[in-house]
Amino acid sequence: MAKHRSLRSSLTSQIKEAVFSIFGEVSLPSVNMNTSSSDLSKWKSGAAKECYKKLFEPISKDDDQVTYMSRILEKV
Repeated sequence: MAKHRSLRSSLTSQIKEAVFSIFGEVSLPSVNMNTSSSDLSKWKSGAAKECYKKLFEPISKDDDQVTYMSRILEKV
């Protein structure tokens, strides 16, 4: 059970790093355990919501096959 939790934690960390690296600090500022609940609520309804809407959109107009989600999965 402990190994399963460790693997899940590792995968979660990799996904988080990939998401933040793809969207960048400008589009998606990072949050952590010390973020106040009011700031977290603003983050969820603002930056995080906008990035969520873009997940399956193409990154570039030239190549509609490469979406934000596909790039995140490549990094993970």
